[in-house]
Amino acid sequence: MKSYNWNPFSLVDSPTGSAAVVYTCGCHLSCPYCFNPELRQFNSGNFDKKQIIKKIKSLQIVPDPIVNGSEIFNTVEWLIISGGEPLDAPSNELVEIINVGAETDLRIGFFTSGYNIHQFKQIIDQTDIEYFHIDYKGLENDKETLESIEYLYERFCSRYNHMYIHINTTIMRSFHTEEKLFEMKKKLMKILYKNKNIPIFINKPDTSDRLLFWTLTPISINHQNTLTKLNYIKDGFLEEDLDFLKAIVK
Repeated sequence: MKSYNWNPFSLVDSPTGSAAVVYTCGCHLSCPYCFNPELRQFNSGNFDKKQIIKKIKSLQIVPDPIVNGSEIFNTVEWLIISGGEPLDAPSNELVEIINVGAETDLRIGFFTSGYNIHQFKQIIDQTDIEYFHIDYKGLENDKETLESIEYLYERFCSRYNHMYIHINTTIMRSFHTEEKLFEMKKKLMKILYKNKNIPIFINKPDTSDRLLFWTLTPISINHQNTLTKLNYIKDGFLEEDLDFLKAIVK
């Protein structure tokens, strides 16, 4: 089944450098701010697993030793798994795809809501993923997201220099009130008990060297083609509206 889409070059999906992106097609969630609503439908991709693996292997260039020497190199630094929701894809396929990327000397990143903790653990335990981008929504059913963050954090503490954990919350003014964000922060701090001063940023971190951080990404007029046509008067943020976030960041 054709369950994947592919972007061979991106400069916005990885913590450093360039990336190729594998998009899994299918997501059981209905986030109104979803940037890739066309990927929510299952088995709606352009490529199957074998085709995606072939594309990943094609990122590695083996020059003609007579003309260019013998050094093998990749056209990008990272392989990012995104979606859709990767945890709604078959874990055995994702493990195979990720490990092919690692064997091709690509650094691996993984975008997820963390909602399927069982599958999340399966994938993590069988791969060597270096960068995690976790969508922390602040909904009532965030229990598994927090469990996934906690599981990652325990691994982070034992592999401090070999893992990025980027927790992100896309905030809508009608839902993410100051009270709601403080509640989310309290839950996060309870998990990150060994690092209570987790850096928090509005939009993006001040440096790419951060290994563990939380970003608050306001809905803005730049959010186009989302799943639900957002009401920017109700949910959007102007620069002058962001003052209340400074209390959260402290």
